[in-house]
Amino acid sequence: MGDALGNIIPLASVVVSEPSKAVFVKDRVPLIAGLSALAVENIFYSLSVALFISIGTTTLLLTFSLPKALRYATIGALATTLVILLSLFSLYAVSGKFLSGTLGLFLSNRGIARKWMTKMTPRAETLEATRLWIL
Repeated sequence: MGDALGNIIPLASVVVSEPSKAVFVKDRVPLIAGLSALAVENIFYSLSVALFISIGTTTLLLTFSLPKALRYATIGALATTLVILLSLFSLYAVSGKFLSGTLGLFLSNRGIARKWMTKMTPRAETLEATRLWIL
């Protein structure tokens, strides 16, 4: 049902599709646990996509003789992917306060939506506290 909503409402599938999955099962699973499960699912999906793209790029480099420009572009793409993965890994390992930190830094310090922020910050902290430590 969540994916159907994402297909019906274009350009908003990340905002509509994924959270709606947790909302649809909130009578059977607590909402925070459902959102945490979706976050973990998206992390595993992103890691598997990055892994297969990296393997395919490496196979391309080792199997075929490529023109110099394409070889450099492929090596650059592979290096960029690895740098992004390593930086995300270190960011995740060091601090897990993505949501509450963002709410605090960008909204609170600028005085934007104070009432909404005071309501959402504890929920974001609860979501961050219930995440699974994959590492």
